Amino acid sequence: MGKRKLKITFVITGIFLVCFVISFFVSDIIKNSESKADLAGTEVISDNQTEDTIQMGNSEEIAAQAPDASSMTDDAAAEDTDSVSKESAVNTDVAANETASQDITGTKDVTEVQNTKAGAGTETTISIDQSSTDTTKTEAALEAAQNTITDDNDSDLIETTEDSYTTSDTDTEGLIGILSTPEWYEAIDVAPTCDYVIANVNEMLNVRAEPDKNSELVGKLAKDSYAKILERGEEWTKIESGNVTGYVYNTYLYMDEAALERFKELDAYKVEVNVNVLNIRTEPNTDCEVLGKATTGDEFTYLEESSVEDWNAIQYDDETIAYVSAEYCDVEITLDTAMTIDEYNAALKAAALSKALEESKKTKPSVINRDPIELSDEDIYLMSVVIAMEALNESHEGKVAVANVIINRMLNGYWGDTISDVVYAPGQFTGANSGRVELYWNKVSKDCMDAAVEALAGYNNIGDYLFFISIGKANFDDYSKYYVLNGHCFYSRKW
Repeated sequence: MGKRKLKITFVITGIFLVCFVISFFVSDIIKNSESKADLAGTEVISDNQTEDTIQMGNSEEIAAQAPDASSMTDDAAAEDTDSVSKESAVNTDVAANETASQDITGTKDVTEVQNTKAGAGTETTISIDQSSTDTTKTEAALEAAQNTITDDNDSDLIETTEDSYTTSDTDTEGLIGILSTPEWYEAIDVAPTCDYVIANVNEMLNVRAEPDKNSELVGKLAKDSYAKILERGEEWTKIESGNVTGYVYNTYLYMDEAALERFKELDAYKVEVNVNVLNIRTEPNTDCEVLGKATTGDEFTYLEESSVEDWNAIQYDDETIAYVSAEYCDVEITLDTAMTIDEYNAALKAAALSKALEESKKTKPSVINRDPIELSDEDIYLMSVVIAMEALNESHEGKVAVANVIINRMLNGYWGDTISDVVYAPGQFTGANSGRVELYWNKVSKDCMDAAVEALAGYNNIGDYLFFISIGKANFDDYSKYYVLNGHCFYSRKW
């Protein structure tokens, strides 16, 4: 009975052992099946890859397949990240599994994604925080970084260098490392500046003592005259030109690039050579080709915007910019400068006189011969004294003209019918009424005597004019007609 119970115990124990072994194998099979199932959703990293980075394969092949993320919208950029990962897996040793690419941005070990733009050869490296295990957060970080590159409205550039940039966007701070120059980045063109201004007016530009239209007028800047800039302002610029220093209104100025263009149009910015022989070179250095040679006094158009230190840029011909050493040249501007108010008023008088001279040519009287007039020697000598008093330093024609005015008055009869009556008529020959004529009795020259005799003989070079005045005192608007000869204006009144 005892042996039978022992056998039963052994049998039961054996059955339990067999069940245990069977359950062990079954459990192992189940675990292996689950492990294989998990592998179907996980991307395997090959031996030739680094521990922390999934390589994206040959950049040229990827570039041919992958869209350019920098040209996409915000939403498309995130989608394109998955597409790049999915297609790049073909060129790597990663196990081929379509579902793996969907998890790439959420994989803990992925730290860099490199995107090589097709044809540009510009790499943009985006670093991702390794501590981020949340797929959604990591995708958002990558999208934010991509948007920083593709959309310049998302962040403000706070620093630029020749090769890289950083941003002030707090969402991407810490995510962007050192970036190589993006494809869209271009150097900003800096507009050329000029130290001079040119008056952009039809006639004259006022120069004032202060930057105020009611301020004292200190000068005038004529059309296309130039001035040196002393101070720049939003509305007024302080200038120095000629003997004038003051303020001009910016609206009426050619400034900076416009001034340089105007200088070219007027061909007024010049370089003049001041040595015997000077080389003209293709570049601003002595190691380049010599185009030609210039000699003392040769002038060229100066190109300030192309000039560099120690070298003046010149317009060598219609298509060629060349360089000459600044040490052996003088740069000059061949435009007028500003005028003070006194200089302006003097210029007005000079301009009026110039105009009068031109107009007088239109009314030049014809030389006529009238009947000879007989006078006593005393009257002839009195005529000669008046000629000396009025035209001693004039030409012979000027002296004859004065003689004929005296004769015209005598023939007119309004001032009397003798030479003496005409000379001493009230308010006419002021020297005769003041006694100054007596000072010329002993100053009569032979030319004065000849002029008097010639006019009395019938030679009339002044027509019917009855009046004359110094051109410095002439008021041409008051005359119906006039003729300028030497220093006198011979005229007829409007009334």
